[in-house]
Amino acid sequence: MTHVLLIAGTRPQAAVLKASLEKFRAAGATVELAGLFAPDDIDPGLELTRLRSLTEAAAERGRMFEKRVAKLSAPRRVWATAERDRQVRGSGRRAHVLVALDATAVYTVWRLAQLNRRAHAVFGIAPALKAVEDRRERPLHYALRAVTRSVPTPATAARTTKRAARRVVAGRCAAPPPRPSCAPRSAPSRGAVRWSRPRCRTGCGPSWPGASA
Repeated sequence: MTHVLLIAGTRPQAAVLKASLEKFRAAGATVELAGLFAPDDIDPGLELTRLRSLTEAAAERGRMFEKRVAKLSAPRRVWATAERDRQVRGSGRRAHVLVALDATAVYTVWRLAQLNRRAHAVFGIAPALKAVEDRRERPLHYALRAVTRSVPTPATAARTTKRAARRVVAGRCAAPPPRPSCAPRSAPSRGAVRWSRPRCRTGCGPSWPGASA
């Protein structure tokens, strides 16, 4: 079965959304929806597989986060909230077709497609339905495609590695180093005490007082 993730930068029109969902179901697809709208904006009778309000997700992260993302442009605001939401990230990884319902959501779909290279990434309902039909007609082709595109792009992997490295440096190497606990070396010269110099456990450089990396 094909899994479709719809991303909305604004509240989707109820009639258009309902008609689209009927077409996706007729094509044998399940549909999830995430976007910048209030949970009450979406009719519960649509029976979506999963629904996630990014407005609600931002509120769950606290007032400071809401203020910070409110200063961003609309496309960046959608992505800034989506990338920090576990549910949306999980849906993005599982999806076979990633769909931007409006121009504001295009950037988020593009970013999710960098993480999930097996998926189609499209703008609009018509291209999404075409992608679903194509996947249903050529299952072997897309099974092989899934194998060859099972990892993120090199650029995405590099960004992830860089963020991880920054967290290590910020969490360990940037912390105040422990005071030396070793004893002075034998036979020190008069009036001087020589201490051994412990190094940072993460291997990023010296961590004794006054040393530079």
